[in-house]
Amino acid sequence: MAETETATREAGFGRDALAQRHQWLVDQELARREQDRMIYGGKLLALLRPRELARVGTQLSTELGLHYAEPDPGDWIEEV
Repeated sequence: MAETETATREAGFGRDALAQRHQWLVDQELARREQDRMIYGGKLLALLRPRELARVGTQLSTELGLHYAEPDPGDWIEEV
């Protein structure tokens, strides 16, 4: 571990990780670059949240051996 936050940042770790995240967002068409800035889509979180919930739901379903199905808006959800 780096002794200070500055040492970690200067080593490029933060910059590299951020650059990879920016590129992923551009590849997914969730953001675009304009000169030296990143412009994020207005519905970025609304698009990413369901993707992450579905990914985690599927992962837990596999790990626990339980069925996972995404509910539709207004569906009644109850414990089984």
